[in-house]
Amino acid sequence: MAEEQKIVKIITPQTCPCCGKEIFVSSQFMMPFVSGIFNEEDIKKAKEEIKERLKEIQFVNEEEKENIMSYIDKTLLDSSDIDPLVKQISLDQTEKISKQINK
Repeated sequence: MAEEQKIVKIITPQTCPCCGKEIFVSSQFMMPFVSGIFNEEDIKKAKEEIKERLKEIQFVNEEEKENIMSYIDKTLLDSSDIDPLVKQISLDQTEKISKQINK
């Protein structure tokens, strides 16, 4: 379901830096939209899924793995974070291992 973005326009009085007269500056921004709703149990499940999938990844060293697991423990994540996070960690570790081999 596509949600139409709403635009908010703000007009603020300013002083012209050239002539010192009052001017009005208009700016616009897109209203944020809700991308998901989840609870603590959903966060816990997402973290468990990420940790389970990270078991399949070869890490450059144990310290690196512990740092990433610690980050996951301290970060709020939902199910939409699982695939992108696991993919990024996998790519990062593959690159680090490759650099270590090519030294």
